[in-house]
Amino acid sequence: MSTVLVDLLAKQTPGRLNSMRAEIREQMNRLQLEYEMIGRALAAQGQPSGSRSGQETPRQGAARPSSDRRAIFREIMSTQATWTTAEIVTALDGRGIRSNDSAARAMLRRMAQAGEAEHVPGSKRWRLTSANGSRRESPAEATNSGPEGYVRANALAPVDGLR
Repeated sequence: MSTVLVDLLAKQTPGRLNSMRAEIREQMNRLQLEYEMIGRALAAQGQPSGSRSGQETPRQGAARPSSDRRAIFREIMSTQATWTTAEIVTALDGRGIRSNDSAARAMLRRMAQAGEAEHVPGSKRWRLTSANGSRRESPAEATNSGPEGYVRANALAPVDGLR
């Protein structure tokens, strides 16, 4: 059986095989995330993650690991203004979630298509967009964001209680 499958796959182009491999890798990442979340849910219930406390019930409807991961990305990205994919992967790792740069980039692209994140022009950094479409200003933008010729005095000075 496996040689038949290998023969069929060997007829595909290298680009198609790489695409198929990337899709499988993404599915494995989603399954790993689901597995970890189930373990956390069991731990929250006081169950060891490997135990079975009764019959398993079949799943109703489709799981939404992408939205779960998206929520985790939003939570992580809300802690600072801009992020690189490597920084996001490190933050995910700190939460016990394995990922890689290409998976993080793919999620950020999906979030950008949904209007939840945007790529910082001229850099490798990403930032969240707010629900109303506004976004945080960088310090350079903050000093020049008034009417033409207007520059806010002490725009970068700390304000009591804010820094």
